[in-house]
Amino acid sequence: MKKNDSTNQVVSDREAIADVINKWAYYRDRDDWSQLRTTFHPEGTLSLCWFSGSLEQFIDSCGKVSEKDILVKHIMGTPVIRINGNRAVSEASAILMARDDNGPCEIDITSYNIILKLSRQLFGHLSFSTICPLVSL
Repeated sequence: MKKNDSTNQVVSDREAIADVINKWAYYRDRDDWSQLRTTFHPEGTLSLCWFSGSLEQFIDSCGKVSEKDILVKHIMGTPVIRINGNRAVSEASAILMARDDNGPCEIDITSYNIILKLSRQLFGHLSFSTICPLVSL
């Protein structure tokens, strides 16, 4: 493989990883659970400030939040991505905004995070194997 081909592959891989990061937030915010599953490895795990477990457990928990009409929006920053073969580590700033107006008053919550995502490619499909916060404010 020529050096130029190798560089093009790295750029392509980084673009694909950034795309999966954005799709994860997009599908999560829209409660599109079937599409959210396409961004995650079947045996992947999430460890967040409010949740720790498998993707299916995460979807179940998010569904319960959605039933309460709590609005959620993720804003993802540009990720820093390190690739090693068919695996990658990405770090991205993320802002999570939520609004709950089910009680006597509206509550707005904003959380600032740096999210670590471990990715791997399996049978040509890129997906997350682990998501966890490095910093959560």
